[in-house]
Order: sequence, then structure tokens, then C-alpha cells
Amino acid sequence: TRLTLDGTEVSGTRVTTYPRGDGRSNGIFYGTLAYSGIIQKTSGSDQTLNVEIRQENTDDGSPPSTIIVGSETGITMAALPSSAYYVMLTSTSTQSVPNSQAPVNFDEQIIVNNNAFSHSTTTNPSRVNFDLDGDYLFFSNIYATRSGTGGDRDPYRVEWRLDGSNTLGYGGHGSFLRGNQGSQDSYAAGSAGGLVLPDITDSQYLEVTMFDEEDNADAELTAGNIAIQGVELSLLFQTNVEVSATGTHTTSAQIPQTNVYQGGAFAV
Repeated sequence: TRLTLDGTEVSGTRVTTYPRGDGRSNGIFYGTLAYSGIIQKTSGSDQTLNVEIRQENTDDGSPPSTIIVGSETGITMAALPSSAYYVMLTSTSTQSVPNSQAPVNFDEQIIVNNNAFSHSTTTNPSRVNFDLDGDYLFFSNIYATRSGTGGDRDPYRVEWRLDGSNTLGYGGHGSFLRGNQGSQDSYAAGSAGGLVLPDITDSQYLEVTMFDEEDNADAELTAGNIAIQGVELSLLFQTNVEVSATGTHTTSAQIPQTNVYQGGAFAV
């Protein structure tokens, strides 16, 4: 899927899913497409935002075909004040997907509000620099493609890193590029995710990192199809909300094959 605004694709909004189908009795028949991010309104007049979806490859002709499940599909949007402090970056150049954790570069600035952020498109272009103490909300989107050859399976892992060394244990996302699969090939993969960064101090910096868990990375991040967005939160929320944890929150849990794992909950 991707988002378009007045018919023009919004940079960094492509996400994918891979319903494998019946593969040696280990069938994967369901997939979830999920995008989260900040979209900039570019006109004072009304604009039209669309969610667009297509299959990279067609069904093989045998039922059931791939469908959108209406009762399990939705969209949620909220208007954000223009007075808040934002940063929104994308890239105009192609980057190779690395085999080990490495930062993603952003060489095009859509918005950089210098009350809270700074960024260079030439010196350390992977870094979003914080210039104001506070709490922040961030989103990122990564979309990778490769040429239509080869059967390598490319599972991508996207993570957040503070100050060049602190890889955060939450907010990451990933996708799976299947590669050659007979006549049903898949050579594109995209994902999106976000996180809240509390208690950030002036002079810290944030990066999006990624790598291919397979040892022969040969895909690329194409121009205009990756993005990072952030906002400082003090101007968004004027009311303090207290959140507390209830129940048991385990650090590691086995995901069951039947029923669901619920764990602890949160009281707002």
C-alpha cells in the first residue's frame, strides 16, 4: 500500500505484507498492512488523501484470491497543530541495504523546525539532532526493492538508535522480501513503525538503522521511498495523562498457536 495526496504519492508511505499461501503444509494465508506516520498538508484548500493498494504479483487463478477484509480494515487520522515543532526527512538517493546494523541517510528536508531539531543533508545525514529538552514522538518508513533475479530471502530489521550506540529495545519494525518463487515472485518489502522518546536532552541525536538478517544483502532503498518524522510533544498535549501498568508483564513470552497471549495491561 501507499498514500497519495491529491493523486501524488507521499514519500515514505509504502508498506507490504507477504501471504505465502500453502507452502509445504505451513500455509500463511493472512497478512497485515500497517502504516503510521505524519502527513503534511500542502495546500490551504481541501486536499484528498487516498490509501492505494496493489498486488506485486497476481493470483495463480485458483481460489481463494487475495481480498481486503472489510471488518478488519480501518484508518485513523488526527489533525495536528501547525504550531508544534516537527522534523520530516526523506531521501533523493539510492542506498544499499547493509548486512550489519548501519544508519539510514536522509538527504532531503521537508520540515526541520529549528526550535527543537537540526539536521544536515551532507554531514552525518542519518542524524536527527535534538536541540530542546523534552518528550518526542517519531515514525519511520523503510521500503526496499531488488532486481527480479535470485531466490535469496531477505528479512529486514529496522531499529532506532540514540547517540550512535544505544539501540532501543522497542519501536522497531521489519519486512520480508521473498525473492524468486516460480511464477509468483516478490521483490519489494516495506514497513513502518513509531516510538515515544521520553526525557530527551539537548545535544542528543536519533538515527534509524537497518540490516538484512540474510548474509547476502543485495537490495536497495530507492529514492523517495523512505522517511523519518518526529514531533516534540509539549505543544500537542495540554493535559497530563497518567498511565500505569497492571497485571504481569513478562520480558519474554512464548507466543501460543491457539488462543492469544494477553499478559499485563495498562490503565489510562
